[in-house]
Amino acid sequence: MDDEGKSNVVFRFSFHLDMCENQNKTSLKDVVFGFYDYLCHVSDAIYLTFIAAQRLVMMRKHSSTFFLRAVCLVFVTAAIALLAGCGKTRNVPLNVSEMFFGKKLSSVSADSYDADRYFVGTEDGVIYVVNTATNDVDTLLTSFDRIYKVVPDMTAQGLRYWVGTRNMGLLLCSRSADSLVAVGRYVLPAAERPERYSAYDVSVCRTGVYVATSHGLLKVAAESKDKPEVGTETLGEVFVRRVGEGRASTLKPMVAADIRPYDANTLLCATDRGLLRVDLRHDKAETFLGKKVTGISLHSGDVMALAGDSLLMVDIKGRRLAGVRLAQPAQGCFYDKANAMNYLVSDGHVQLFRDKEIGKPEAWQQMEVGMSVPMNCHNVILANPRQRQSLLVGKYSLLRVANHQDVFNSIGEVELACASGNNIYYLVGTRLFRQAVGKDEAVQIKDISGGTGDVRFMQVIGNRLYYVDSANKAYSARLYSSYLLNSLLSFDRLVSPAVRHEVTAMGADGANVYLGIRDGLVNLHRADSCLDSNVFINRFVRGRDRVAFATLNDGVFTGRDNRFQRVAGTERLAFVRDVAFVPSDSSHTALYILTNHALLRSHADSLTMMCPATGYRRLLAADSKRIYGVADFGIDNLTDSVRLFSDVHFEPEACLVADGKVYAGSGSGVYVFGGTEGKQEAAESGYTVVRFVAKTLFSRTNIVLLVVLVCALVGFVWWYDRHIRRMNTVKNLQERLLARLAELSNVEDLLGENLRSNIKKWEAEIKTIGDLPPAEAKEHVRELNKDIQKATFKVPTILSLKIEKQIEILNAKKNAKKDAEEWDKKIKASKEARLNGDVAKMADAIRDNEKWISSAVRYESVWEELSDIFDGMIDVSALTKESIEKLNDFDDPKDKLEHLYGIVNDKEEKFSVENVVKHIKAYLSEQKFVEKTKDYVAEAMADLTVYDGKKINDNTSFKGVYEGLVEAFQNILDNLESDRPDVYDALSKMEVLCKRRDMFLAVLRIHLDIDNYFLILKKEADAAVGSSLRRELVNELSGYSSDFFEKGCIVDSVRRFYEVADNSQDAQLLDMIGLARKKGYGLFLGEKLLLIMMAQSKHKISAFSTMACASEQHIRKLRREIIGKGMKPCIEKLKKYAEENPTSFAPLLLGAYEFYILDETQKYKAKDKREAIDN
Repeated sequence: MDDEGKSNVVFRFSFHLDMCENQNKTSLKDVVFGFYDYLCHVSDAIYLTFIAAQRLVMMRKHSSTFFLRAVCLVFVTAAIALLAGCGKTRNVPLNVSEMFFGKKLSSVSADSYDADRYFVGTEDGVIYVVNTATNDVDTLLTSFDRIYKVVPDMTAQGLRYWVGTRNMGLLLCSRSADSLVAVGRYVLPAAERPERYSAYDVSVCRTGVYVATSHGLLKVAAESKDKPEVGTETLGEVFVRRVGEGRASTLKPMVAADIRPYDANTLLCATDRGLLRVDLRHDKAETFLGKKVTGISLHSGDVMALAGDSLLMVDIKGRRLAGVRLAQPAQGCFYDKANAMNYLVSDGHVQLFRDKEIGKPEAWQQMEVGMSVPMNCHNVILANPRQRQSLLVGKYSLLRVANHQDVFNSIGEVELACASGNNIYYLVGTRLFRQAVGKDEAVQIKDISGGTGDVRFMQVIGNRLYYVDSANKAYSARLYSSYLLNSLLSFDRLVSPAVRHEVTAMGADGANVYLGIRDGLVNLHRADSCLDSNVFINRFVRGRDRVAFATLNDGVFTGRDNRFQRVAGTERLAFVRDVAFVPSDSSHTALYILTNHALLRSHADSLTMMCPATGYRRLLAADSKRIYGVADFGIDNLTDSVRLFSDVHFEPEACLVADGKVYAGSGSGVYVFGGTEGKQEAAESGYTVVRFVAKTLFSRTNIVLLVVLVCALVGFVWWYDRHIRRMNTVKNLQERLLARLAELSNVEDLLGENLRSNIKKWEAEIKTIGDLPPAEAKEHVRELNKDIQKATFKVPTILSLKIEKQIEILNAKKNAKKDAEEWDKKIKASKEARLNGDVAKMADAIRDNEKWISSAVRYESVWEELSDIFDGMIDVSALTKESIEKLNDFDDPKDKLEHLYGIVNDKEEKFSVENVVKHIKAYLSEQKFVEKTKDYVAEAMADLTVYDGKKINDNTSFKGVYEGLVEAFQNILDNLESDRPDVYDALSKMEVLCKRRDMFLAVLRIHLDIDNYFLILKKEADAAVGSSLRRELVNELSGYSSDFFEKGCIVDSVRRFYEVADNSQDAQLLDMIGLARKKGYGLFLGEKLLLIMMAQSKHKISAFSTMACASEQHIRKLRREIIGKGMKPCIEKLKKYAEENPTSFAPLLLGAYEFYILDETQKYKAKDKREAIDN
């Protein structure tokens, strides 16, 4: 529609709106119908709807019209969205090139002896011999009429030609100069005019020559073609139509065409009677489909046939596999297996579809050929696989149809491409697409809106797009993650300062964007000069960490961060078209250089000629064996001269290499391929095509979102008012509850764990009350108020009990203090706060009391630590017996520490716990204390080493603990003998080591005593022993165990072990295994039995029944409870403890466990053996 028409329609709709406004009516129906009438006359919907929206906004804002305006604006917006979302069909012509002959053409036939030679027949009998590789044309003259088929055949007489003609049948010819001369003519059998028929197709097989004619399928005997002079011979019948009976019957017309050899023994043919299958071994014919078939093609063992108005796919037995009714008629079908493309040909049209689309005619593409196609001549299309094309006969021209057709690229021509990070960006018109490297899909993310819309150069750095339009203006825009965000937030802005010269190239190095301008280089991010000389830049190429650019007359430059230098050896190099970094070489000077006539390689300061290269616009280096040159049509691998996609015109600025693969943009889309080594067929077989996903701001999904948003906005006003009132009510309730809860929160630290967790839970629930429905919120407030009230009643009682306990502690501590009056004041204040009942005052009193008590406890703990250190130390200078007795006169630990501080400190420093410890350490580090401590450690170690060799080396557990203790004592001695001995540290460690030594020695003594016990018991049991000696042995045994295992040296050692263990850090091991302990004096039998097992005697556990005065069954039961039930579940914890504390008795426990497991295993093996013997 022209501008005048648009204005008229806009005026009509505007007038209709004015009438509604002037009459002060709110007739929505009138407005809607007026708008509908308005849209019905508009071709450019977006233009008109925006004008209508502008008119609506200009209406006055009185009450009745305001609502009408709002509704109409929503309607206009929806219309814009709906109409803007409607796409247009992209019309792309058939990708063909013509060879014009100036004569009416009729057919094309392939030469089976030369893959590049084809015979083009004419209506007048002239045959053109075309070489598709060189485009050479030779002419053969004949005396025939229309040529349907030409088939070369090497016979005994040399090369001859089978020629199918109109109304002259099949002829066998030989070449004479520039003519074909008939040496044989073949006539029909039993026909009224046997020489007047047409031969449409010819197939040379091992059993003969088969010819499809106007009178059916016939055959020439195999030996006929080898005769010197054939003359006239009669064809043999294979499948014909006869009328009459006996010898009087004659052949009648029945068209047969499209002969297709299926395999060595089978031939297929299209006939008026259906699809014909011939067994060549017996010339047995069979038909399928039952209706006229005009064309057939073979699909990997299946057959596609044009039957009537349908396209059918059947197997070799005629069983139907698929089919579709044709919306557009077709007279011939052809299948090009090189690119899996199907052609349905009619006069002037070609329908194209891929294999997977045979049942989806809506996906087929119908193309205009541009001239009439002689479909009545049958052989009008065939494949030219070597040149990657098909040959189609036009009225006066032979059409070379490219294998790759732009028609299947619905997105448009890919004009520019660049890579950034792991993404590749493509520009199609003004639409920007993004593809992740390795993926096969490119999704539209933005529409270019700046400048003229004709973008010449493009680069992306990170999340920013830069481009230059045809007016040589540079723009930039931020890129977001999706098309919707870019449509709303991404704005194309002119780069400042503006470029004032013609732009010749554009590139980037990761941080900077460079423009090659006429005789110069500029950086869009920096103002300082990039080069010292003026150069004309043709192309930029980005490497790993730098950029290179080619110039017209001044060689090649590389660099980064705004600093570039010329590649050595290229100073006089001119007409450089492109460069590429060598992928396998990290040197910044290792480049491939493409000039107008050669491919060079630069390294260090030299240039090497790799190969001639003429006519290439782009250089792509994937690796050392895959260096591609982009020509006007196709892409050549310059290392092996393999040409790919020779029928595709690639855009040089849309081709790049990423992750070792080539991404080549064209009008047919983007082709992605990897290796091209080997034959050309293998090179092209593995390519993929990028699938482009276009986006529209007003897609159907966005339309739904828009409608939902408008409805939500309408409802929001209503909801918001209710929400504010409800929130105010809830806020008042929350403030009242929080005020009550604040009373509890002020004393939260003085309450029990349960009450503290409840306070936190109530606080969280109060804050979330606003999220609940009104009725539920009120009910919840009522429940919270009740719970808080109950807790508030409990708090005074809890604090009162706490103060009462503190008063008891204060009274206990007061008796040992010099400042007893101060403690009395604290006690009195605490009692008054408790009697007053005020929660705040009781809380203050409790906190104040805790400070006093913790201070006293701290002094006590320090004194206890120092007491442990001095335990066992005698004759320490300045700590004489009298001084120690004087220390004992003080009950208050603080007084003791102050007195001790006065002994060890000769400086006037303020008393503090830290100073006491510091001076004690310094005091004890004097040499006289070091020597005494060394003696102390050596003496403690001597108590252990006296047992060296006694049953220790024979027992792994004993040996490990023993060596660990000896090593620990020795480490302490080594420290004391060093240049900086630490007596304090040594004494601190001695307590733990001495206790572990005593526990180990107790177990070792039990081990030795058990061996002696059983040795004496063995002697006593000897019958040869006299009575007096026996009495001595019995008395000796009672020394080891007596009074029902309550006395004796073994029990004494057991008792000694537990006395030490209970006061050591290793007491947790007994709790870990869940050992039952007896309270008060005495030991359970299980406690004694555990030590016996830790002693690891060689005797079975049942042998201790006499010593323990218990039955064997009871002994074994106790062992199972201690080891099997108690120790086994925590065995991993025991192992970890033993690993971290090798000097503890944990290894002895593990030894007892291993002995138990071994004993149980042997018991079960013995049981199995007995059962086997019994069986």
